[in-house]
Amino acid sequence: MIFKEFIIASTVILLSISSISRPGWAADPITDAMLDKADSTAKDIIARAEAAGNAVAKAIGEQLRQSIQALREAIHSSINDAKDAYLQSERDTYDNITKGLDQVKDIEKISMTDITATLANLSNEVGSLPFINLPPSVMLYQPHVMVPQGNSEIPVHVIGPKLASSEPVVTFNGAPVALQKPRDVELIAVLDRKALKFDEFEPHYLPVHIKFDRAQATWWKPWTWAAHDVIDRDMTLLLLPQILGRYTISTKLNQTNYEYKNVGRTAGGRGKDAPMDRPIGLDPPEAKDGWKIDVAKLTKDGLKFSTLSQSGGSSCTGLQNDTLTENGFNFRLQHGHETDWAGHKSDGDVQCAFQIPLVKATHVIVEGPTLKGNIGWLKDVRQSFPADMASYVLALQLFNGKEYLIDSTNKTPYDVIEITRDKDFVQFRPKPPADF
Repeated sequence: MIFKEFIIASTVILLSISSISRPGWAADPITDAMLDKADSTAKDIIARAEAAGNAVAKAIGEQLRQSIQALREAIHSSINDAKDAYLQSERDTYDNITKGLDQVKDIEKISMTDITATLANLSNEVGSLPFINLPPSVMLYQPHVMVPQGNSEIPVHVIGPKLASSEPVVTFNGAPVALQKPRDVELIAVLDRKALKFDEFEPHYLPVHIKFDRAQATWWKPWTWAAHDVIDRDMTLLLLPQILGRYTISTKLNQTNYEYKNVGRTAGGRGKDAPMDRPIGLDPPEAKDGWKIDVAKLTKDGLKFSTLSQSGGSSCTGLQNDTLTENGFNFRLQHGHETDWAGHKSDGDVQCAFQIPLVKATHVIVEGPTLKGNIGWLKDVRQSFPADMASYVLALQLFNGKEYLIDSTNKTPYDVIEITRDKDFVQFRPKPPADF
């Protein structure tokens, strides 16, 4: 009796554990309606990318759409007994597809780092889907996009049912490509990066040819033993250019414009046998308008003056250099004396005239030089600024052909360039992604 109760209790525990761990109980089935919605989103991304001339976004959209179709075919091909077993893997694949669609919806602000990781995971998950009762076919290949720098060998993973046993042949430029067959549903075509022609400025598409036999022999149908259904198709790869981007910096410079003029002044007075200093300054309207005494010119050339009149031997001595400022200076008179018939001395008089050089400095902002350069995938590029720079506008043209105005508030499209700004320079640091 005790043994019987133990068996019953153990059975209940095992059933409970089984009910918790079964994938079918953890995930809901993926429906055609869900896949149709995802496919519509992918089509929209591709259409908008084509309209914008954005080859990268288009390639990503096409890759996601292939994943959607692969998931659909895997779900439809599963026999009833196997459907529940694959619910969780199908859900994970679908979730990664929708994640990728979300990441690429804003085609102008794709994060290359995020989408690269998502597509790599997606490729692995599609390869784990149950392609039951399907003939050999190419469901997905990854990467779609290749960068000029990286490992010398580029493994292109080709995912699809029964590919390894379909007598596959992959060729590039008419020559066969080495193939690995790690799984029945996966081929790895190894390309030599040096054999790929990356243009200097423009991305371009490159076909890699694959041929496989779609026919399936069945042992109880002798007429299928020698049947062949050879499929030829191209896998189109997008090659990014050698130049990651080009920058144009429009600058504005601080500049000072100078105006010059001379104004007449007089100084005079009466006195006896003693010097007299007369303060000379700017008239209020001149000072208000920004005029200053041209100290540099007076220091270099001195102040030219003349005597208008004098008595008692009085004279004009001139500018007192130690009093000179941009706002004024002292002009010295030297008085003598008059002597009458009785020998009494009286004041002398002198009147002097001179021209004061004035200068007015006006701050203006003018157009400066336009700075241009290329940014590769491997090296930092530092662009120095001209002296007296007031402001600048940075325009960045990436390999997608679009031009972006970059300031401190927005990120670089694709997140492939880190920009450092300093008062004296701007620096571009490339952050190249892996092939994706």
